[in-house]
Amino acid sequence: MFKNVDGGYVKADANTTGYTKPGYSKPHGEAFSITLNFAEVGIFAGSTVSVFDIWQQKVVATTNATNYTQFVPWQGTAFLRLSTVPTPAPAPASPATLA
Repeated sequence: MFKNVDGGYVKADANTTGYTKPGYSKPHGEAFSITLNFAEVGIFAGSTVSVFDIWQQKVVATTNATNYTQFVPWQGTAFLRLSTVPTPAPAPASPATLA
């Protein structure tokens, strides 16, 4: 619904287009890649990082790289949860190797 000059509402139909300011052009842009450097958020080299995409509800990457890049549509967002993956402890030495 649109407001009329007197403050009332104009019923929307096939002839109602609304008002567009002269010279207005609809905003537009291009999608681009966003790179997150793990060190900037306190995750340093040597860590294995799990990247969980909250919108997709799944792990999108598990990496030990120093950054992660995601393609984001124009005016879009990336909503990610980062977790360090614990490295497994080394296996204890067997008694045969201790002797």
